[in-house]
Amino acid sequence: MGLWVHSLALTITKISALTQYLRIFPIHRFRTSCYCLLGLVIALGAWAVASNILICNSVDSAWMDRFKRNDCMDRKLIWFTNSGISVALDLVILLLPVPLIRTLQIPASQKSGFVTIIALSMW
Repeated sequence: MGLWVHSLALTITKISALTQYLRIFPIHRFRTSCYCLLGLVIALGAWAVASNILICNSVDSAWMDRFKRNDCMDRKLIWFTNSGISVALDLVILLLPVPLIRTLQIPASQKSGFVTIIALSMW
C-alpha cells in the first residue's frame, strides 16, 4: 500500500461529510455550496491520489526503494502541498454548517453539542 491509499481515504471521508450535510440541510444556497465544495474535493482528491502514484517517471520507483530517486519529483513539496490543501478543506467543511446552526432556535448547549457531533464525525 502506498500513500495514495491515505489520500483516497481522506477524500472519501470528505465526500461522506458533504453528502451528510446535503441530507441534513435543505437550504438551497447551502446545498449549492456543498455541491461546489464536493466538486473541489473530488478534483483535489484525484490530484492527491494521482500525484502520489505518478510522483516518479517510472511508476515502479514510487514505491520500490531499490530504484534511484533522481527520477522523482520533490516528495516533500508534493506531500506538504497535499496535506495543506487537505487541512484547509477539512476546516472549510467543518465550518460550513456553523452559520446555519447559529440560526437554530434551540438552547446554546444543544447548539454546541450539535457542532461537537459534526466535528467528531469528521475525525
